Amino acid sequence: MEQDTMMRGAQYFRYGPPDVLQINDVPIPTPRRSELLLKVIACSVNRADAIARSGGTRLTNGPRFPKGTGVDVVGEVVARGDDCSRHDIGDVVWGYVGMATMGRTGTAAEYATIDEKSVSRAPRVPDVKDAAALPLVAMTALQALRNRLLVAAGERVLIVGASGGVGTAAIQLARRLGAEVATVSSGNNLDLCASLGGSETYAYDALPAAGTVSSFTAVFDCTGIETARYRDYLKPGGRMVTIAPGGLPAVLGSLLSRRRVSFLPVKVVPSDLEWLADAVEKGHLKPVIDRRYDLDETARAHEYVATAHTRGKSIIVP
Repeated sequence: MEQDTMMRGAQYFRYGPPDVLQINDVPIPTPRRSELLLKVIACSVNRADAIARSGGTRLTNGPRFPKGTGVDVVGEVVARGDDCSRHDIGDVVWGYVGMATMGRTGTAAEYATIDEKSVSRAPRVPDVKDAAALPLVAMTALQALRNRLLVAAGERVLIVGASGGVGTAAIQLARRLGAEVATVSSGNNLDLCASLGGSETYAYDALPAAGTVSSFTAVFDCTGIETARYRDYLKPGGRMVTIAPGGLPAVLGSLLSRRRVSFLPVKVVPSDLEWLADAVEKGHLKPVIDRRYDLDETARAHEYVATAHTRGKSIIVP
C-alpha cells in the first residue's frame, strides 16, 4: 500500500495573536540520521508556545517562516534515521523537542520528528494520550527539586504557582522525594493542590506574612511574579529556584544574600524521562488535564493557555 506523504499540521507565517495559526496540508517530515519520525498520539500546549507564537522570543526563534508549534509529545515510532538504535518501529515514546528546534511544524501535527536523544519509552498506562501533558513540565519540576534544590525527606518546600503545569507536577514529585509541601495558588485551586499532596495550601492574597509561618528549606517559584517576596520565607541558607524570566531581577538581587535565588533552564535528559515514566506507572505522578483539543482547535488552545488561569495542562489530540 502506498504510504502517505502529506499530513496536517499547525503553522504560522507571522508573529501575532492566536488567530495567526493555520492548519495546513504539509509534507510529512523526513527524519535526519539521529531523528525518529513519530505518528503523534498527543502533544501538550505550553505557555511558552504562546509566547513564541506572539513574538516574545523572536531573537532566538528567528525570522524564517512558516513556523510550527508544540514542543512535547507522545507518539509511535514509524521511521528512524540511520544512526538511531535505541527505539524500534512501533515503540511508543515521549519527549521534548525543545523551543529552538520546532522547525516548519512542531508537535501540533499528525507526524513530528524528534532527536532520539530527546525521548524515552512512554509510560505504560491505559490512556497514554494524557501523558503528553508531562514531558516538559515534569522534567522541569524534577530538575528543579532534585538537582537544584536538593530536596530531601522531611524538608519543608514551598511551591509558588502550584496549580499550573509545572506546579502540579512539582507537588507530586516533592512528595515523592519525601518533602512536606506547602503551595501558593489562586484561591479556587486550593482543593486541587491539597488533592495532589499539599499539606498547607494558600491563596496568593492570603499567604501569612513571613515570620508568622514556619520557614522553608526550599522555595520553587513557577511564576516569576513577586519572586523577591517569597525569598523572605526561606530559612537562612535555604535554597530557591525560579523558572520564569520575570524572576531574574530577584536572582540578581540575591547574589550577595544568604537566601540565594537561582534560575533553572530545563534540559532534555532521557534518564529523567525514564524516571518520570516509572513514577507515572507506579502512581506517584499523574497528569492534571485541564482541557483537550482537536488539532483544528490549536488556536483556541493557545488563546486559553495565554490567560494564565489554567489548572494543570491542556493537550491536543490530532
